[in-house]
Amino acid sequence: MNLTFPIAAALICTILFPAFTGCGSARKGRFEKRFAESFSNLDTDENGSLSYQEYLESRVADKADDPEAKFAELDTNQDGSLSESELRTAVESRFGR
Repeated sequence: MNLTFPIAAALICTILFPAFTGCGSARKGRFEKRFAESFSNLDTDENGSLSYQEYLESRVADKADDPEAKFAELDTNQDGSLSESELRTAVESRFGR
């Protein structure tokens, strides 16, 4: 069984959403820690960024009608990978932070 789907689901459902629904520095600190841990889990080759293949395998792309176009949109510096900063910016804009 591929474990990347449960990891992605945990990232979205139990880590990112609750972290953005509250406020305060303690909650922000917990979000930062959990986000970094989750990103690390998604970064299977441990190079500090998500390749397109890691993005697809993480199932984060499942909700996108066109995963390739969504990846290109998230990859703001167009280097072919998603940095932790690029993904964090996308998550923060998605949740209005």
